[in-house]
Amino acid sequence: MKTLIVLSAMLFLITVGCKKDKENKPECRITSMTSPTGEDYVFTYNAEGKLVSTAMDGTSTINFTYNGNTVTSLYASGSYYNKTTYTINNNGQVSHSRTEYNTAGTNWAERVYEYTGAQVIKETLTKNGGFTSIRTYQWSNGNLQTMSINNSDNSWQTLTYEYYADKPYRTGDIQDWDRLMSGVEIFHSKNLLKKYTSTYQDNTTGTPIPVTEITNYSYEFDGDGKITSMTSSFGGNNQAYQYLYECK
Repeated sequence: MKTLIVLSAMLFLITVGCKKDKENKPECRITSMTSPTGEDYVFTYNAEGKLVSTAMDGTSTINFTYNGNTVTSLYASGSYYNKTTYTINNNGQVSHSRTEYNTAGTNWAERVYEYTGAQVIKETLTKNGGFTSIRTYQWSNGNLQTMSINNSDNSWQTLTYEYYADKPYRTGDIQDWDRLMSGVEIFHSKNLLKKYTSTYQDNTTGTPIPVTEITNYSYEFDGDGKITSMTSSFGGNNQAYQYLYECK
């Protein structure tokens, strides 16, 4: 009985210690992303930790604003204009977005998202000119396996994904880039993305021939498990990105 009591006490101390470690672990956010080719990004956050701007190459900036259940991103640079308003549902998921490509709002695209639990399963795109597109998402064991895109002009695209089974998803995964560029997260998988295969067929011109492209991703980590570098490999070319963090 004394042995059982001692073991129970030890387990209690270990549990409490782990809980304290989790509570004391700082929250880290990416503040910059750079590459040897000079592709630089700087990310700024507000007091609540929300992304408020993404500056690109020191020449243009995407600004994000938050109002109730909406998030708005605005990117205006010279003649280029892109304003997207995202509607967030009660589960914290993006349910609808509208992108306007001119200040008058006459050139636009709208997207409606559907979910099963935490996973997006369908995205319907409608543009002002009548073009429509449907994306369907297939998941397995917490990871997105395929995304199928079927367009009203009969073109189509299929994306397949492979993952590092021993590495969980974390900030800095290539999947995290959508959030850093849009201010919202539509989805992320359970594990780090390892490989991305895209097969596209354009049925609008000439003889339709599917084109397949493959991109591989590798990562480097620091002692705390943060991603410090991500390298994408495509067509024999490698592009590395270095991350800096702010931890509070």
